[in-house]
Amino acid sequence: MRAKIPGFDGYEIDENGTVYSLAKSHRRGKNGVYHSPERVMRGSIDQDGYLYVKIRNKTLHVHRAIALAFIGEPKAGQIADHENQNKRDNTRGNIRWIDRSGNAFNSRPIWRHNRTGAKGVMLHKNGKYRAYITKNGKRTYLGYHQTLPEAVLARENAECWL
Repeated sequence: MRAKIPGFDGYEIDENGTVYSLAKSHRRGKNGVYHSPERVMRGSIDQDGYLYVKIRNKTLHVHRAIALAFIGEPKAGQIADHENQNKRDNTRGNIRWIDRSGNAFNSRPIWRHNRTGAKGVMLHKNGKYRAYITKNGKRTYLGYHQTLPEAVLARENAECWL
């Protein structure tokens, strides 16, 4: 299924992130008319790894075009986000509008000094695993756990109610 890209007349996008330039007729000279066929726009990758296309000297990120075309206009302060954190996966089901705080929460890597390899879980000096979650700069501790999988489960459950 295709949808028009708001703000870019003559262009459509499909659910997989393919951008199309629709067929057009142009006047050329006094008597001539030039017909350009529909074509698939070639994309490029920006320095941050996001796919974009150039339309009339404007840069349009494909994930934003998907969100505009299929989800609608964002609320104030919202940005387009890849749910699975894969910048190249621009399918309709993977894109959503989210605020900057939620985007940062979704994309935060495991810190370099993390020895457990699990996000939001640390090995305490008492030998137990301590789970925590941080939202809007406030850290909430989720308790001590005997095993790493228990602590990871506590952390994942906390993500659901935040």
